[in-house]
Amino acid sequence: MASAASSRAVHRAVAAVRGRERRRPLAASPCASLRLSAPLRASPLPTAASKCRPLRAPVPPHSRPRRPAVRAAAAPAVAAMAEDGLLTRAAVAAYGALVPAGTAASLGLTELTVVLALRETIIALATVAIFVAGPRICRLVNYVWGTLVMRDDEVTEEEFQDSMFGAMVAPLQFALVAFFFSRHLRLLVPLLKLPLTAAVVGQARAVAAVVAVTWFATGWKDRLMKLVAANHPEDKPVLVNVSKLLTLLLRVAAVGTLAEMMGVSLRSLIAVGGISGVAIGFASKEIVTNFFGGLILFLTQPFVVGDKIKAGSVTGRVREIGFLQTKLEADDNSPIVVPNYIFNTAVVTNFSRAGCLALEATFVLRNEDIVRIRPITQRLTAYLRAHPRVDLSKGPTLAFLKQLSGTGLQVGIMTCVQDMEDDEFLEVQQEILEASVEIIVEEGAYLGESAPFEPSAALAATA
Repeated sequence: MASAASSRAVHRAVAAVRGRERRRPLAASPCASLRLSAPLRASPLPTAASKCRPLRAPVPPHSRPRRPAVRAAAAPAVAAMAEDGLLTRAAVAAYGALVPAGTAASLGLTELTVVLALRETIIALATVAIFVAGPRICRLVNYVWGTLVMRDDEVTEEEFQDSMFGAMVAPLQFALVAFFFSRHLRLLVPLLKLPLTAAVVGQARAVAAVVAVTWFATGWKDRLMKLVAANHPEDKPVLVNVSKLLTLLLRVAAVGTLAEMMGVSLRSLIAVGGISGVAIGFASKEIVTNFFGGLILFLTQPFVVGDKIKAGSVTGRVREIGFLQTKLEADDNSPIVVPNYIFNTAVVTNFSRAGCLALEATFVLRNEDIVRIRPITQRLTAYLRAHPRVDLSKGPTLAFLKQLSGTGLQVGIMTCVQDMEDDEFLEVQQEILEASVEIIVEEGAYLGESAPFEPSAALAATA
């Protein structure tokens, strides 16, 4: 009984001490750092004579000082990334494993902010590395493709520039730059409070992607056409027209895709075009006619660049064939612009397709020289057939009596000379005409209708 009473007395004393410690301010307690959290069993009660060494309680991480300015500035970007789904739990866990423990607390930032900074730094460095090493990567892929797939012994720099991978370099770098700036623009929008939404930034990125794909497709098409033209030079004019048509189709497809991305419905445009089609048709009649005229030129190819043609009253050498107009160059080097619809309504003569240049001339003699016509035509025919620049395989070569009239006799010559430049053709034509006049004069005939040409006077003048 005595032991039980003494035990109850000890517990009452401990309870009294604990009550006093709770009511007493912590600073006034002699052992301010002592915390009685466990029941006191056999330990002796503290006395006034006992020395209490104050212990510094550890400061919990959540109570450490932070940087409110940095946190406030980074919070909108973190919220925007989380809203777009770019900061998922998997991403936070993956990048958080790379961050040393306690980094966020030591910097006074949240864990999401540190993960965001680490992730964007890694992406920026990777983008810059791919941008710099992009040409080398494309060359390496082209080398592997050429050696393993195409079985080429050696892949030269020229082959790389003409390949699909050579056409990929510039569009790839453009796409990387667009991705880099659009991604960081999305982060700067909430920080700088720019009047841009995530949808606008996404549309800008989509536009850049369409431009890059169109750029690559156009470059690859040009290189492919160049390669085919090198292997088949006879089809070069056809390939030029096909290349222009493919370029037009690619651009139309790109514009249509961009319109759909911007929210412009092509069906609405077609409907509006149907309503106002009559007015637009009258306003753009010539444009549409010229466009389809150019399309017919590309398909039928009555002439190509470099041919000398005659369409109606227009004669010149073709320098450029466009969708709306064709540019010619006259004999005096003056430019001539012809709308394409003219070639669909006029008779087109292509002198270059003949493979030779026709030469025709007419000499007028006196009626009294009819007895000299046969030896004159025989000598002229023999001279033309013996000329080194005359092409006998392209057509008839002869001299003949064309017409008898009251004003005189008409002796004509007809031949085809080899295909050559205009200035050289004019020299050959002058040479043949001078030699023909000499033959006529040597046979004793007179040139001219009203005033006969005197052979003796002409020879005396040239002597």
